[in-house]
Amino acid sequence: MSVWLLAAGGTLLPAQDGKSPSWLSLGAEYRVRVESAFHAGLREESDDSYVLTRLRLNAEIRSLSWVRLFVQFQDARAFARDPGFSVPPWHDGMDLRQAYVQVGDADKSAFALRAGRQALRFGERRLMTDSTWRNVSRSYDAIRATWRRGDFRADVFAASVPEIRPGAWNNRRIDGNNIHGIYTTWSQPGRKTTLDVYAFWRLNPAALTERQTPAKSDTKTTGFRWAGGSAPGLECESEVAYQRGDRGPEPVRAWAGHWMVGRRFVNDWGAPFVYLEYDRASGDRNPGDGRHGAFDPLYGSTHERYGLVDLFSWRNIHHLRGSVEVQPARGWLVHLAHSRYWLASARDGLYGNSGSCYVRVPDGSAGRSVGQATGIHADWAVTSRMQLGAGYARLFPGSFLRRSTPGVSHNYMFLFVSGRI
Repeated sequence: MSVWLLAAGGTLLPAQDGKSPSWLSLGAEYRVRVESAFHAGLREESDDSYVLTRLRLNAEIRSLSWVRLFVQFQDARAFARDPGFSVPPWHDGMDLRQAYVQVGDADKSAFALRAGRQALRFGERRLMTDSTWRNVSRSYDAIRATWRRGDFRADVFAASVPEIRPGAWNNRRIDGNNIHGIYTTWSQPGRKTTLDVYAFWRLNPAALTERQTPAKSDTKTTGFRWAGGSAPGLECESEVAYQRGDRGPEPVRAWAGHWMVGRRFVNDWGAPFVYLEYDRASGDRNPGDGRHGAFDPLYGSTHERYGLVDLFSWRNIHHLRGSVEVQPARGWLVHLAHSRYWLASARDGLYGNSGSCYVRVPDGSAGRSVGQATGIHADWAVTSRMQLGAGYARLFPGSFLRRSTPGVSHNYMFLFVSGRI
């Protein structure tokens, strides 16, 4: 039986066959990942192996050619994990992840507007993303407008970040915890170059001063990203961001940068891509002077950006990495990389991928050398709807970790299968 949905002012989408309505689309996404971490969090006697599962159920209604209603539920669970970890970002029962209405097509129309709970992803996701690698990934309560003209695109948004708490149907908005921004992109497909210019304004009502007293923070992050190449096979990327604002009575002055240069050999076996990248993010030179110099990576993703060990973030760090990617067969991608890490400021701390501080030596006596890490992972696209992957990484501690922690090496491995129907 054909089903029709009528609304004024739009084009009615006809049924594709005589049985199912063309305006309704249902789907599902699944992922199962087995992880093992030895000396997790750089601590002794903290080995753990567990299974992470995630199921997403999607429903999309397009009654008109220019109106879209999208709803997504997510059920994320952790099995066999040590007690105390059955909470976000590993475990969360069935919950509403996305529910928004969109007018226009953000990828094709001259103008589009989206309102409701949604995923936000910009650029290379170093500052704004939904963190898809996390089992319980982030979403935003936001309104977003997109304007396109030729090769230029501008996105303007205002959003709050719901707090994910243990238990089902638990996302709630925290008053005053907001982020607003504008992200512009100018691309030249013929030259294979892209220039992004952006600004984010973050308000946080639950920040802390250097004396660990409660405070409200008000910071603005401005920056740019350029990607392209001036010669065949050459690929380059540069991103620099500056932060200014206040955390209570204390000023914030911070910055971060990312640079990459690589060469792709498309005619050789495996089409190898060899590249070198460097990440730099400022830290506090003097944690007691009432000035914040540590860069805040906002709501960015850390997975694979600072090494496969997945330990560190874009804050108070120098990260140098050499990598090679090869495609040994159709559907396969193998990535091998080696990283070096240093603290930007020896008097500030070493920050984890969750934003928390592993350890800090205020007098700087432990030095700056964090260590080295090697990682390898392989992905296999079995079909267009199914993917398998596995990886292993190890951190070899440097002088800073040996002097300020037990000095143990961190080992991380995973195996996953994901797909959609």
